[in-house]
Amino acid sequence: MAVNGQTEPCLYVPHAIEVEEATDGADRRPGPYWAWMAADGNSRTRCRHELLGVTSEEVLTGVPFAKLRRPGTGLATNPSFWLTSLSSSLNAEYADAVQAKDIDSPAFRAHKIAVVEAHLVIGTPTPRRLLGILRDHIRREHLFQPLPHKAADLSLTLGLSVLDAYVAQGLLDEVTASVLTGLRPARDLPEAPRDASTAVLRDLRSMRLLTELFPTDPGRRALLRRALDEPPPSRLSVRDVRHRTRLWSALSAQSYPRAWNPRVAEVLPASSGRTGVTLSGRPLNELLAAADTDMSALEELLLFRAPHWLAFFGIVNLGPGSPLRRTMPARIAALRANPVMAAGLLRELAAAMNSGDRTPSRVDEAGEATGKGVSAAWFDRAFPPISARREPAPELLDTPAQSLWRAKDQLVQEIEKIDKVTARLRGRLAEVESAAQVAKVYHPFDTTEADTLASRLSAIQHSLFEVRAAVSVFAQDEMALEEESAPGFAEERPGRRQ
Repeated sequence: MAVNGQTEPCLYVPHAIEVEEATDGADRRPGPYWAWMAADGNSRTRCRHELLGVTSEEVLTGVPFAKLRRPGTGLATNPSFWLTSLSSSLNAEYADAVQAKDIDSPAFRAHKIAVVEAHLVIGTPTPRRLLGILRDHIRREHLFQPLPHKAADLSLTLGLSVLDAYVAQGLLDEVTASVLTGLRPARDLPEAPRDASTAVLRDLRSMRLLTELFPTDPGRRALLRRALDEPPPSRLSVRDVRHRTRLWSALSAQSYPRAWNPRVAEVLPASSGRTGVTLSGRPLNELLAAADTDMSALEELLLFRAPHWLAFFGIVNLGPGSPLRRTMPARIAALRANPVMAAGLLRELAAAMNSGDRTPSRVDEAGEATGKGVSAAWFDRAFPPISARREPAPELLDTPAQSLWRAKDQLVQEIEKIDKVTARLRGRLAEVESAAQVAKVYHPFDTTEADTLASRLSAIQHSLFEVRAAVSVFAQDEMALEEESAPGFAEERPGRRQ
């Protein structure tokens, strides 16, 4: 509900509205129709009820006579009666408030509450398109945040925008998109087995979201960059990749009864944002069974499953409540250092999900469940921080485009250094000439020689500026090649970051 703009439950009551026919014989009024009226959860309705002294329960079950300024202790359940009585009383109060200029009067304040015009759409030929327009409007509210939406809601909104872009370009079918957005259960995925367990279904949906948000296909990558306003892959930063992992984590949390901090998923390397994520394709149960001895299976579980599972069961805490204040990459490194216990813990977490999300059990050194409930303190003891000594990071091979960008950036930095030196040269030469005259040194650079030297440097500087302008064309060419691979997006992108 929060994704679609509703931050609290809303109660709607169906009303059968009948309008009497016109007395002059002209049939200009509609016949009976049903309308859904917001009784609770609507901000304007709630505020108006509070100011008028009427609760939502009283609107449904009856208004006390005392609030209608009538004798007795009963309830007026006939809306035709109590609405007329309440209206007369409030109109009189409003008239008195206007005459006395009492802007704090409840009736005066209630009259000032904004009333939003409602539109009734009848017989739309494209209902899904209409729904998309309404959802886009609600997402803009999330982005500009006029309402107190949380960061997880913003991540959900941006993730849904990416999926909608795929559907619009025919890269994702509507059934799969409905599953990934949370509108359909994970069992509706085409690849979901009939007898799939809870853990398997959650994993299928999460892994499909992962490959959609970290695609390897150039066309999908271009669409995703447009939806998230990301730079080209060669300039993708760690911050951009972390932002995308939060989208994946927030969408994955919809398969669970309670959400977690989407920052727990910030364990993917920066290269995954540039080249995408390629999974092994092995089923979850196969990975869990082989994780003791197969390091590739364990690594896939640690990177793409463990953060969400640990966060869901409350084993990790990224906030101030964590005793050791360990980051998620540090916890993953501790799990990686003890593969047998790590594999046993992951199997126990999956079994707990398949048993109604029960409290998982601790595991011993052999990876077997002990029967005692797991906790965050136990995890910190069982998987202590590894040595603070940093291993040298593996050298990653750059693509030709990345090598070009790195060389271009280094060249531009050197040109800018020369630019700063040249700008200060004239002043420094003048200072030397002045100091030499004071010191009675009669053979410094004269003004003509200084100007000649500065002119030569200015000419060199102008040539370097031309070089800097030429290498910037590389960026435009590289971006243009990537844009050509996206279907339906050959036009110029407005507001693209250069």
